[in-house]
Amino acid sequence: MPSLSDQMSDFAPNKRIWVLDRGHGVDTPGKRSPDGSLREWEFNHDVRKRLAAYLDINQIPYIFTVTDEKDMSLRERTNIENKLAEMGYQTCFLSIHANAFGSGEWNDARGIETYSYPKARESKSMSKIFLNYLIKETGLLDRGAKEADFHVLRETKGNAVLTENGFMTNREEAELLKSDEFREKVARAHARAICKIEGIGFTDKKQDEGKPMMDWKTEAIQWLLDQKIITDPKWLEKKDEDVPMWAVAIMLRRVMEGMKNEQ
Repeated sequence: MPSLSDQMSDFAPNKRIWVLDRGHGVDTPGKRSPDGSLREWEFNHDVRKRLAAYLDINQIPYIFTVTDEKDMSLRERTNIENKLAEMGYQTCFLSIHANAFGSGEWNDARGIETYSYPKARESKSMSKIFLNYLIKETGLLDRGAKEADFHVLRETKGNAVLTENGFMTNREEAELLKSDEFREKVARAHARAICKIEGIGFTDKKQDEGKPMMDWKTEAIQWLLDQKIITDPKWLEKKDEDVPMWAVAIMLRRVMEGMKNEQ
């Protein structure tokens, strides 16, 4: 799984960074199907991992808010996006979820809906694009592109969209949410929407006309080394490993200090 440090250095101010949030932690209370056979974390985490693979293929930069199974506060999540926005990068916070209705019992609520913050016009437009591709890809009920005062939508300085991809409290949709086929459809729909927003053609091919795709992770780490934000070349061998948040914090601090020194 890509780590935050693997991705953060290749960010150019003229290229949007997608901040991928997988909602809840593995032990977040209540976030599961009525029979306990599905935890929302399992779905969110898997879809985000599949989505990241598509973004790698299409060379679209992204970071993860959380890289392990633990939960993270809403403020910590949005702070990651806000740090990038403060540094001058275009950003979009994308939070991926499975829905639920009622007080823990099976019911008939079903379908897909997306959310943006009220009066956030660009985010609203993005939300509609995500909904369109999700409905086309999955065939589930269209519940609409809605507005909500959620923290992850309200407290982000860049754009923000939250997707709800079927109901854990609906027996039929719960089974879909557990299936590899459905998760792949949801991930591909998100990727197609992102490519549409970025104005590029979507591909699910790892090579184009027989030529390997550019390894932007390696380029990103090399940039960190060139800028002396990190100094150990062994980072190049760890590009697909997770790193602790303190290491990411150190790199962000060095970047910010460098920007201050240039002023």
